[in-house]
Amino acid sequence: MEADALHIDSWKNVKHSFSNGHIAHAYLLEGSPSKQGVDLSVRMLQLLFCEDVEKPNTTCSCCQSIRSQKHVDTLWLEPSSKSRQIVVADVENLINRMHKTSFSGGWKAAVILYADRLQPMAQHKLLKILEEPPGRSILILVSENVSGLLPTIKSRCQRIKCGASEKSFDINIETIFSIFPPQSGIEAI
Repeated sequence: MEADALHIDSWKNVKHSFSNGHIAHAYLLEGSPSKQGVDLSVRMLQLLFCEDVEKPNTTCSCCQSIRSQKHVDTLWLEPSSKSRQIVVADVENLINRMHKTSFSGGWKAAVILYADRLQPMAQHKLLKILEEPPGRSILILVSENVSGLLPTIKSRCQRIKCGASEKSFDINIETIFSIFPPQSGIEAI
């Protein structure tokens, strides 16, 4: 299967789930955190947070803030530059933020890039939010090496494969929305 077809299939599944109100509390994106995983994470969050629920796009202020990883109700977590690991304190901060009320009154989201670099104790701590997720929250883990994650983490996430080629995510969100138009907006769910 070509990478573009793989991503359209991934999008089809995500769109179908979102439009039917079956938004998983946790997703595990299996792909490069530096490219495909970030792109799919951004597009998923844009779908969830877009201000234009009738015709989602990438031009509203929410979509732009998600693209720049500055959206008020999203948290991006990645390894520190020194240790190249994600430590327990980072996961505790994530859990604390996810249990608070969203600033915009809607969804809260967290994206963990290079999730396989979570320290073992941090992975055990993360299980708490995977087992008892707060309402209207979504957690996206991105990893090239899912074998570095605890089996219990993998089993509590909806797994999505996101490509093996550099060109995999040259599909833009407008193309995705034209192929899979929104039913009545995420907020109607």
